[in-house]
Amino acid sequence: KETFFSNAIMRFGKTFAAYSLMKKMNAKRVLILTYKPAVGDSWETDLLNEVKFEGYEFLHSLDFSKNEPINITDKENFVLFSSFQDILGKNLNGKPKEKWNKALHEHFDLVIIDEVHFGFPSDKAQAFIKTLNYSYRLDLSGTPINLISSGYYDEDQIYSWSYIDEQHTKKAD
Repeated sequence: KETFFSNAIMRFGKTFAAYSLMKKMNAKRVLILTYKPAVGDSWETDLLNEVKFEGYEFLHSLDFSKNEPINITDKENFVLFSSFQDILGKNLNGKPKEKWNKALHEHFDLVIIDEVHFGFPSDKAQAFIKTLNYSYRLDLSGTPINLISSGYYDEDQIYSWSYIDEQHTKKAD
């Protein structure tokens, strides 16, 4: 399992960059997790409206009943989007939601953690991530200071695009 961290200024295009990486890696089974569920629309729009990503299906966890398992066993070229709140949530009996029983045992080529600076460092999120079966993980943030200074990522895992980088590029053009 390899992990990479990308931090970039707002409006950089983190979703587009992440999808471009997905395509370049030929990742066919992708799971996107976030503590900011409202970003789901952006992830869906960027995938479905860009010709470069044709052939990928966008699946939102909220489109599935909490009582019926998400079945992705026979699917290829898909992005499954979920909030941590949904995937870690419990049913009325205090047990994990039935819809995740199958999906969480699947292998993902790429797991993307969006807005990683929010709840991801929590013990609950860390324990959950360890249970996932994946080859690569990409963590995304626009406000990475605490994560970078925490030592969680090695220098060779961090990719940045800052305001200074943006200004240098503008001057070069």
